[in-house]
Amino acid sequence: MKNVCRFALCNDIETNPGPAIFYIDPSKTVSAPYSQGNQIIFGETAGQQCLAMCLCALIYSKRQEISSPQDLIQVMNIGNELYSKLSHLARQSCLMFSELPSYLTVFDTDYLLTYSESYSGTVIGDCYIEGYQYCVPFHRAFELLFTEGYTAFILTIDSNAVCVYSSIEGKLKIFDSHSRDKYGRSHPLGTCVLLEAETINNVIQHFQSLCSENSQFELKAVVIEELEQVNASASVEMNVTDSIGSMDLLDSFSQESQITDSSYLCKQCSAISLYSICYSIIKPSNYWDSKTVAAVVYFGTALYNNTGTNTSSDLPKEIEICGTEVHVKLQANYQGKVNVETERQKIMECLICHKDAITGFLIWLGGYCMSCIFQETSKNKSYSILAYDDNNTSPTAAAHFVKNIDDKETLVDVIFNLAHTKIKEEVVYYEIQYLSCSSRVTDSERKSTVRRHNQNYNNQIMAQAKKDQKLETRRTRRHLTCKHVNQDYRIIDNQKKKKILESKRAKYQALDETSKQELLKKERNHYKERKQKLLQNKRTKYQTLDETSKQEFLKKNWNRYKERKQKLLKNKRTKYQTLDETSKQELLKKREIVTRNGNKNY
Repeated sequence: MKNVCRFALCNDIETNPGPAIFYIDPSKTVSAPYSQGNQIIFGETAGQQCLAMCLCALIYSKRQEISSPQDLIQVMNIGNELYSKLSHLARQSCLMFSELPSYLTVFDTDYLLTYSESYSGTVIGDCYIEGYQYCVPFHRAFELLFTEGYTAFILTIDSNAVCVYSSIEGKLKIFDSHSRDKYGRSHPLGTCVLLEAETINNVIQHFQSLCSENSQFELKAVVIEELEQVNASASVEMNVTDSIGSMDLLDSFSQESQITDSSYLCKQCSAISLYSICYSIIKPSNYWDSKTVAAVVYFGTALYNNTGTNTSSDLPKEIEICGTEVHVKLQANYQGKVNVETERQKIMECLICHKDAITGFLIWLGGYCMSCIFQETSKNKSYSILAYDDNNTSPTAAAHFVKNIDDKETLVDVIFNLAHTKIKEEVVYYEIQYLSCSSRVTDSERKSTVRRHNQNYNNQIMAQAKKDQKLETRRTRRHLTCKHVNQDYRIIDNQKKKKILESKRAKYQALDETSKQELLKKERNHYKERKQKLLQNKRTKYQTLDETSKQEFLKKNWNRYKERKQKLLKNKRTKYQTLDETSKQELLKKREIVTRNGNKNY
């Protein structure tokens, strides 16, 4: 079915090519070298990107005039990238109006997109449905939207999308990425075109001349505003339940987003944040206490260890919480960049909206992830924020939880205050993922899940505490035993020391030759390991020192060496002077023999 749909979209040959009367000025037509159906250029996405390309054409025309084939090529390239990302998020190949973004970044400029209601009907003839005001004739749909002040439109006829907009000169431009000739008719060797018509009636008659009587249309107007032009105090509501939020398309359309799969500052913060949003449908966040937060951090860390979730692109579709399956659905995705000092209120407040179908959102700021949970009571709506900081070892100290936040302005301040230690740059990339979490459980099952959640956490913590206590007791006992033995050996008199040494010597002599060799080998290996470990620790410690500390360390060791050498020579001199004459002569003879044999170990 997919291949059949793609074939139909690529070739797109109407059964009624129209009469000889043309409503388009062919001398003003701009043609690209190819169309959206070119599989060599676009690969698997070829023939399916028309809706995304139409939106990009409208944005591009607001930035600059589309006047050359190179402009059309750039529009198609950006539209193809937008289509790839939107279809990936929507998990389907054919896009609909409801999946168009409300916020888009193109060429480092942020655009806010506002859509009108959709008008639909048949292209030819009258079409009315009683009680439904948006089912109107084709010409009437354009008239109504023009009356409301719109000048840019996206039109779908059957499965094909085109866009219409007013140029600076007041002419009507038609962008069509399908295989078209210079008159806008389907052609097997046609290309993407930009057509020009004198009036809106010419546009209407043009499409009616190309369609059959059963062709269905859907028309939606678009208002495109640069975000800098949007009043920061205005309340901008975005439909995140019905649309995939935003995409970030930079100058290099093949460049990957600088947010997705980047090197994140906290490995498990994504899993903990996701777990917190999922658990909020089991136990509302306004009832959480420090123990609940510690349990969320513990089981969120376990989720990271089991699944490895730590990026915005590998969110699981479901999570198990103490035997209860919680389903996770990505409802919207916003990406962009924001100046932390000057733009955070203006941009973030526009993007944050509290909808009934949304459980909360994950927000990434420069690779650091936090969760915001929506909570609604009979009296009001509020927000809760959970931010995990892996610099601390204690779960309660590492997790920062703020609940009962009543307004967006305070929410944005809390988010950036919690993340201020993680944000190193003035301009930071952000990503907001709106999630809808659901689970088919009754109230009694939900309460049982909360009890099991608390009980499992207590059991895990108690088990770990007992294990740590047992290890600490064993470590302390071993330390005290070794310390006691060493102290005893130092304070005992020489007679007892001799007895201990005699006992060890007798025990060693009682061994057979093989056992002696094994014991010596074992002691030798143990000595080598300890020596190597000691040298390695000293080497590592020395390498971490700066140049001044190294010089001081070498000087200190050199002075110590000279002191030890002088002390050793003094002891030898004193010992030599205490010898009688005969012993002195024997010592000198022995030294001569050693020197003669070249032994330096005297």
